[in-house]
Amino acid sequence: SLIDKVKSDEKFFIWVHLVDPHAPYHAQSPHHVEPIEKLDSKPMKLVRKMAPNFQKKNKWFQWAMNKFTTTRPLVQRYISEIQRADEGLGELMNELTKRGHGDDTAYFITSDHGENLGEHNLFFHHGGLYKETVHVPLVMYVPNQNPTINSELVQTIDIAPTILELTNTPMWSPMRGQSLVDIANGRALGRSFVFSEHMNADMLAVRTKDSSLIIHRKSGSQFPGYKINKGRVEFYNLRQDPNEQTPLTRPSTQKARLQAQAKIFLSSSYAYKARPAYAQDLESLRVLGYLE
Repeated sequence: SLIDKVKSDEKFFIWVHLVDPHAPYHAQSPHHVEPIEKLDSKPMKLVRKMAPNFQKKNKWFQWAMNKFTTTRPLVQRYISEIQRADEGLGELMNELTKRGHGDDTAYFITSDHGENLGEHNLFFHHGGLYKETVHVPLVMYVPNQNPTINSELVQTIDIAPTILELTNTPMWSPMRGQSLVDIANGRALGRSFVFSEHMNADMLAVRTKDSSLIIHRKSGSQFPGYKINKGRVEFYNLRQDPNEQTPLTRPSTQKARLQAQAKIFLSSSYAYKARPAYAQDLESLRVLGYLE
């Protein structure tokens, strides 16, 4: 394998992209998996009603929607895929340790997005910018560092500068991310605001620990159960409404604060020249539901 070619004193960087916890769901773990109790089992007829076109046209989704009467079996399969990915990461770490890299290798484990399992009438994809989609785990393991659990706000763009600092590698400029080394060690606080975008930036979300603001910048109808309407603004008090069920419509200081931050974010965006899309790229995006 590629790992076997790495010498014991040689520096290396490995990117591992596991797509297993992603539709279509296939039970992969050999262990019996029960669904998380707090997840409601919903009727499959509701899934069919709320399914976007790419799911209706997909053969696996067609099979699943006709095979099962509720969402519970698919949730079980999804959880088993997560468990298998976890087992696979453990196998990778064990093999690196066997090859002498256990004491000098740092690991960063995260996800690009969460998965909707019925929240907000969104099923088995990642539509919207609610917490189910944007609140993803970040596990950092650095040798000879004491493990801690941290609830500070960070973004995935912060991973790259963290790796660069840990490896004493110069950072490029401009760089939106910020190193998490001091935050992980308790010497600094996290971000006051975190941002996320969706659907070719048709939507923008700004979040703090206390509130979230979702701005619909363009209109779209990909998800029948969740319309994207230009000009719509969803504001939530996360202390009172952690599941973002009831948007608040009255003006407030915090809402105005998040709107101001969204404006700053949009005005300071970096412009990068996109390379032409390859046919393989476009087909992969269609399979995953990013393109119709």
